[in-house]
Amino acid sequence: MAFVFMFELGTPGFTGYKEKFIEIDNKKRVRVTDVAEGGYLDVGFTLFRVIFEITEKGSDSCIIKSTIEYELREEAAANASFVSIDTVAKIAEISKNYLLNNRD
Repeated sequence: MAFVFMFELGTPGFTGYKEKFIEIDNKKRVRVTDVAEGGYLDVGFTLFRVIFEITEKGSDSCIIKSTIEYELREEAAANASFVSIDTVAKIAEISKNYLLNNRD
């Protein structure tokens, strides 16, 4: 399974990238994605991985632990500053809103 993220014109940073799920463990509630094309790979990263671990906290709440792992070429070391949890936090917020608005 893969996702393509495209950003609006004028958005600072990347114009888009493709992400691929490399692990989905429903029992442990773990999701692991790697950037497969574009984005971070275009600016010297050789790996950009996001790990989501979901811990249930009652019948209608949970905690999402997000971890970013990355590797980049030595000549692109200055680009490490591009790594931010902000995008991951935004995805968690969008997911939360979707789930709250679509409960049945």
